[in-house]
Formats: sequence, structure tokens, C-alpha cells
Amino acid sequence: MKIEDLADAIEDELNIYAKGSAAVVKNAVKDTAKEIKDGIAAGAPVGVTGKYAKSWRVKKTAETDTSVSCVIHANKDGYRLAHLLEFGHVNRDGGRTDAKEHIGPAEKKGKASIEKKIRSGLK
Repeated sequence: MKIEDLADAIEDELNIYAKGSAAVVKNAVKDTAKEIKDGIAAGAPVGVTGKYAKSWRVKKTAETDTSVSCVIHANKDGYRLAHLLEFGHVNRDGGRTDAKEHIGPAEKKGKASIEKKIRSGLK
């Protein structure tokens, strides 16, 4: 190989690595978003019908060749309850309901999981 061709060869190899690593990260984000949704639903307080736990969804908001963005949210059956259940709220009689944390623990577990998946995928 000539010295003039070295820069092009290095750039080609870096592009190959970038495409592979982007795929690893995108897959990790999608898998972890689903795990977080499942964790929230599993830890959610169960009412009579279970509509709140079933209301959680994962929505892919943006995707490019190198990145993906997902949002985890409750649909129309649960979005009003999420904050009230997670942090507790004041009752009409002045009392307070207990907080039933289910979103925070799933998020914390997801942060550790995505880091682990990315590290193992890039090795």
C-alpha cells in the first residue's frame, strides 16, 4: 500500500466500524425500551381491570442511519394517572395516598441494561 492510500484505507475501516456500532446501539435502544415498558407494566398498581398497566406503549419517534429515538408513554387510559401513582397525591379529605413507584425503578434498571448491552455488543 502506498502512503497516499493510507488515509483512504483508514477512513473506509472507520466507516465500517461506525455502521456496525450504530446497529448495535440502535438494537440496544429498541430492546431496552421494550424492557422498560414491560418493567413499568409489571410494577404498576393493579386495579380492577388492569387498564393502567396495559396502557404503556413504546413509540419510535425518530430513526436515522446512525441513531434511533424511542419514547415510553401511557396511552389515553393511563397518562393522567402516571404522575399521581408514582409520587402520591392529596385526597379530597386532606389525606395523602402513598406513592407506588413503578416508573423510576424500571428506568433505573433500563439505564444499567442499555449500557451493558452496548458494551457487550461493541466487544
